[in-house]
Amino acid sequence: MSFLVPLYAFGIASIALPLIFHLIRRTPRGRYAFSSLMFLAPSPPRLTRRSRIDNWLLLLLRGLALILLALAFTRPFLREAANLSLDSIRGRRIAIVIDTSASMRRADLWTQALEQAGEVLTSLEPADDVALFAFDRQCRPLVDFDEQALATRAGKAALVKDQLQAMTPSWSTTDLGTALVSVADAIDVANDRQQSDAATEIVLISDLAEGASISALQSYEWPEDILVSVRQVTPQLATNASLRLLESEDERDADPRVRIFNAADSTTDQFFVGWETGTSRTDVSDDIAVTVPPGQSRVIRVPRPDQEGRFDRLTLRGDDHSFDNTYYTVPIEKQSLSVVYVGEDADGDPEGLRYFFAAALEGIPHCEVALITRRTAEKLDLDLPPTPRLVVVAQPVTANQINELKQYLAAGGSCLLVPTSRDSAVQLTSFNPTAEVLAERPARREGDYVMLSEIDFAHPVFADFASADYNDFTKIHFWNHFRFALGTDASTNVFARFDDGYPALWEQSVGTGTLYVLASGWRLRDSQLALSSRFVPLIMGIMEQAGGGRRKSPSLTVDQSIELPAAIDPAEARVTKPDTTTVGLARDVRRFDGTESPGVYEITTMTPPFRFAVNLDPGESNTSRMDPGQLEQYGLRLGKQATQTEEIERERQLRDTELENRQKIWRWLIAVVICLVITETWLAGRRPVTTAGQTGDGT
Repeated sequence: MSFLVPLYAFGIASIALPLIFHLIRRTPRGRYAFSSLMFLAPSPPRLTRRSRIDNWLLLLLRGLALILLALAFTRPFLREAANLSLDSIRGRRIAIVIDTSASMRRADLWTQALEQAGEVLTSLEPADDVALFAFDRQCRPLVDFDEQALATRAGKAALVKDQLQAMTPSWSTTDLGTALVSVADAIDVANDRQQSDAATEIVLISDLAEGASISALQSYEWPEDILVSVRQVTPQLATNASLRLLESEDERDADPRVRIFNAADSTTDQFFVGWETGTSRTDVSDDIAVTVPPGQSRVIRVPRPDQEGRFDRLTLRGDDHSFDNTYYTVPIEKQSLSVVYVGEDADGDPEGLRYFFAAALEGIPHCEVALITRRTAEKLDLDLPPTPRLVVVAQPVTANQINELKQYLAAGGSCLLVPTSRDSAVQLTSFNPTAEVLAERPARREGDYVMLSEIDFAHPVFADFASADYNDFTKIHFWNHFRFALGTDASTNVFARFDDGYPALWEQSVGTGTLYVLASGWRLRDSQLALSSRFVPLIMGIMEQAGGGRRKSPSLTVDQSIELPAAIDPAEARVTKPDTTTVGLARDVRRFDGTESPGVYEITTMTPPFRFAVNLDPGESNTSRMDPGQLEQYGLRLGKQATQTEEIERERQLRDTELENRQKIWRWLIAVVICLVITETWLAGRRPVTTAGQTGDGT
């Protein structure tokens, strides 16, 4: 005999309560005071006989009725001899998917994740199959469902445990959507290959940060038979802020802008930002305080404390998690250059070109320029180390000097020709036979001037003037300029003209070098260019182009590849990583993709070395908790698959319910109870009435 609801059997004990209450009652409990009896001595009543049971048959009938009624509520049934077999119950196929992105470096999240994975392994049963996947930017199978190295599934669980102990969080971003899609496809492939109908479940162990990408789920139809069990790990302290250096038109800006972002679930809004060198720092008095409410961001200016290449990172203080509190940047180092000026100008002569040109070179930031002057009768010596960055020719030169200039240009040098006389202008034909000087310089007349027009601001020389705040050249007047007629040579590129249509500034290729020609000088009697705020940036632009163009240090995110500069030979290149380890490159590789951690990388085959900074993806700093219900909006089914033991118990309950519904023994018990009640009522009616003089209690 079995019972469908055995707890109702406790109702049988209720039949003892009336009997117990009757037997323990010996004397009257209540006492009442009557004024008419106050002068009499108290006399307790005498019992003629003790309490006893008078009618055992009625008591048994009533008790039996209660017992059978309680048994009816338990819904008894007769269990069949056959038992359920474990072979008829399917096992589970569980994929443990653990997050190894950078946000898992917070506090003890990784320890919590390993504990959650250990609980899953502990709950496995012999019929269960398990696999292990790790994901950040990509999903990686560590122990697959098709693992053939171990014969038993218990051994496979041990392999998963070993892999967990060897894992550590990376610095990559989180692509949760791609990981779930990849694991779901892997489960489908395993089921098809093994012809299995196992109950499939994905155990997702992650911090579920808001910055995780789930866009891959939008175009994916989630399988109906795969459940997702989310085990979200959370830190005790929630405040997390991050910082990022905003891009500037001029990376040499002494006061760069910095954006500070505070997570939505933070409990603190006061932070401090400052520059560091990577060594331990005790003086933080120069750090800038900033207030950022939770879920918002602020942009502030953080002046560079040192422009000589020592400070290479911005750090933030004041939050609970430091994994994203550092932003790396390539430090600005001072360069030593040399420039050759060919002319007869005396030192300190404001009427010559050299005076203002030397002042412009001093205004170039982060550069120490040595200005070398060569006279007409002197040898230029342009092949001596170090090779001059630029040669400026401001007067007619000799035939030997022209040959030296041609050799210098053929070797890749850069020359700026600023004609101050017709002879120096005519010498342009030595480098460009298609060029022709059309007329003598006109005499200066009051109010007669030309201005620059048709400026190509896309050209690197004018790149700093591209914005609307700096592209106005109408206040620079040119009173004297040469009129050149240039041929249609493809090697000539005019990127500025005067408003009379004649070329003002152009470049032409000579060998592997570049010759720049400015049709009017910056002497005070020729133009207002030297007195303009545009003069120094213009000279800087020409100097940068002479050095191969502006070498803007790229800033990448973790796992982003970078194209190597053309001057780097991969066969000889050595890359120094932030942890000071050094790796080589393959001979035919033109891109480097080993940026697996934040910091400053350096390639040492160039002079100066090619350096670039790698930083954390901004999405990893958005650590606010994601509601797991968002996954259901993409069709995912959240829940857990029943274990084999739970499945057997459920099958047994279904079988017992079916047996009880078929046998319905409780109906017979109710019928017997009704018969007992009728019999008890009939016997109670035939009981003789107790005489009035009889004392004591009876049942």
